[in-house]
Amino acid sequence: MSPTEIEFLAMVSFGWYTVWATGEITRNVRRHGKGRFIREKGVVRVDTAHHDGYRRVQFRNRLGRSVFVFAHRIVWAVHRKQFIPTGGIINHDDGDKSQNAIRNLVLTDTSGNVKHAVHQLGRRQKTPDDVCVLIAKALSRGNDTLVAIAASFGVSVKKVNEIRRTIRQLGYEHTSFVDYNQDGTPA
Repeated sequence: MSPTEIEFLAMVSFGWYTVWATGEITRNVRRHGKGRFIREKGVVRVDTAHHDGYRRVQFRNRLGRSVFVFAHRIVWAVHRKQFIPTGGIINHDDGDKSQNAIRNLVLTDTSGNVKHAVHQLGRRQKTPDDVCVLIAKALSRGNDTLVAIAASFGVSVKKVNEIRRTIRQLGYEHTSFVDYNQDGTPA
């Protein structure tokens, strides 16, 4: 866990914030000088949606700087009563990044996160480098259309176009991408 996340967890333990099992995080406000905190759900909700789909909590750290933490990581740490281990990733089981209920959060690692995205959520993996090289070779031959190349490699036309643009930007557009044997002769 990051130092910022640990600092926010300390504020939770002091009673300044409440982390609900539904995934909401609220700030506890003081009543007019009575010195005690109100713990009513929804008093002041502080986790806000960000353009990337994750909910975040923005607060001022002990140095007075405005910082943020990801709400799903805080919800998991508070309700599991343990820190997230180094290299640990909190995964949204249903794939909805804004759904931070504790029953929807699972601790995993990078490979588990990728497997979940590809197998359970049906998201596409990054195109492997060897496939990109084969696409570049097909582009250099110039015999097929972008649509035909995309169909033969199982990628989108957008991906083929992206590879073509990269080839042009690197100045390899007149290179034939021929394979060479170990002795340096064309294969």
